[in-house]
Amino acid sequence: MHEIFAILIGGILPFGAVFIELFFILTSMWLHQFYYIFGFLALVFAILIVTCAEITIVLCYFQLCSEVHAPSLGRAVKPRLEP
Repeated sequence: MHEIFAILIGGILPFGAVFIELFFILTSMWLHQFYYIFGFLALVFAILIVTCAEITIVLCYFQLCSEVHAPSLGRAVKPRLEP
């Protein structure tokens, strides 16, 4: 998986989830349908936390699946000696 793709997905999905929720809240305020704003903002914050946690787990999984886990013997055979 390319780094640019991971960066874009890791940023766009949480932003999209929060943007849609806040869009509905602000639309209801514009139409003079007032709700308890702090409850909705707490819900949006919870959605943000859950979305970020899920994206982090998925992107870490993809990163680990795409890496080559063959050990490099160069460091094991020739340890670096510091003066």
